[in-house]
Amino acid sequence: MYKVFSVIIIFSFVFSFQSIAQTAEFRKAFRELAEKSGILSSLTEGGVEAVIDSLKEVYPEVESEYWMKKSGELEKSAKDEVAEYLVVSYAEHFSVEEINVLIEFYETPEGRKWASLMPVLVISHKEAGERWMDSMYSRTITDLTRKGY
Repeated sequence: MYKVFSVIIIFSFVFSFQSIAQTAEFRKAFRELAEKSGILSSLTEGGVEAVIDSLKEVYPEVESEYWMKKSGELEKSAKDEVAEYLVVSYAEHFSVEEINVLIEFYETPEGRKWASLMPVLVISHKEAGERWMDSMYSRTITDLTRKGY
């Protein structure tokens, strides 16, 4: 019984260390993908400034030196913090191998073009979705009016 228990403990440690290594490997790969794809830049750009500006309105008595220092502190850690929020989601949907394939894509001219256009495309997608929803809304109102509602 002691031998079986010992083997179980040893396997638990081995698999725990493998999981930690895979996590570290995944985090490293994800960070590279997030940098090359522009995900981090697009999400962090202007974020610190928006938070600081909002807080300045709430705390008008705080001197500008504090806000400048705080802004610098937040800017330094922004990408790391955002990456930590995102890595869990990506780990649920992608393997390290898949992340590495995506990295290879973002190293191509097409991948770099995709990354550079992604902020513009996201806005375009949002606007297209809003126009589509407005159209559905209008068509449904017209239909309801025709039916006497």
